[in-house]
Amino acid sequence: MTVPRIVARWLAYSAAHLMIPCCVAQDIPALPYSGTDTIVYVDDNGRQKKQNGSIEDLRGDRLVFRPNGSGPIQRIDTARLSQLIFLRGEHWDAALQLHSKGEPASALGAILKAIESETRPWAWAEGMAFAARLEIQLGQRVQAVSRIELIRARDLRTRHVGLLPLVWDERLPEAERLQLPVIRMASDSPVIRIAAASSWLHDPQNRAGATRALNEVAKAEGASLLGQLARAQLWRLHLLEKPAERNPVLKIWRETILEIPPGARGGPQFVLATNLEAAHDYDRAALGYLWTPMMTPWDPALSAHSIQRAVVCLRKAGRPAEAGLMLAELKQRFPESSIARTLEDELKQ
Repeated sequence: MTVPRIVARWLAYSAAHLMIPCCVAQDIPALPYSGTDTIVYVDDNGRQKKQNGSIEDLRGDRLVFRPNGSGPIQRIDTARLSQLIFLRGEHWDAALQLHSKGEPASALGAILKAIESETRPWAWAEGMAFAARLEIQLGQRVQAVSRIELIRARDLRTRHVGLLPLVWDERLPEAERLQLPVIRMASDSPVIRIAAASSWLHDPQNRAGATRALNEVAKAEGASLLGQLARAQLWRLHLLEKPAERNPVLKIWRETILEIPPGARGGPQFVLATNLEAAHDYDRAALGYLWTPMMTPWDPALSAHSIQRAVVCLRKAGRPAEAGLMLAELKQRFPESSIARTLEDELKQ
């Protein structure tokens, strides 16, 4: 996909979907009080398919779904899910409405009330994940990590570990990235270990311990999403330790990243883009940076920083028109971010 197309696609996508959780579908009417649920997913032919029925279970990487409430049970890979719509109570609806109005703090209070009375295990997990997204948006990253750990305690292979607000770029101000105590790298919980290790990987004094923790999580978790994220965190080491050297495994990373579910690919995509930028491959770097906020729209700090780096790369690639579009987008969506305030000064250098 060319840079102009990805810029246009990003703008269209962000206008329609940015900061809207997967359980919201404004273009799909509310379900009648019939006990049915609705899913939208990509079928084997690559086409969007909408089905009504009943969600029997949702854990790990599988959705168990009974079409129309009585048809044969289907098992669908969660990576194929585009939208998940189900019957909700008044607190759920209030949370979604408040979120759509740009009131994340009030939305968080409402969804926490909804979670308290939710009896469906899979819906409880979806509510907890929504709350974690809101906490990340509000800068409450430590609380979000704890919430995701609770989800994983009930589902060891939950896709929601992809929401973990790991540190993917230490250049972000401390207030805009996760900070956990060093001692948490020795936690029995792999969720806490990877989160803490990501907080300290950039620190020379704690890099060895962080690297060891990430390697241990990667080995223990294997091909699971948590294991994939641990290995992607280790990609940061190249620029931390050998910033002036050519990265010999960039091509491998570009292939490996496709194995990570799209919803969890934002951070790894950012690291890949930083390495492409360091290699002066500005077109590909810009594409990578622009994909990151599409995949991780609930993290305003990482999203703003991604757009900032995309603007810089587009300018260096000789694409001032596209850079101008993304600069305007950055100022519109993140006017209060430290990134937006400093970008123009950087471009003048």
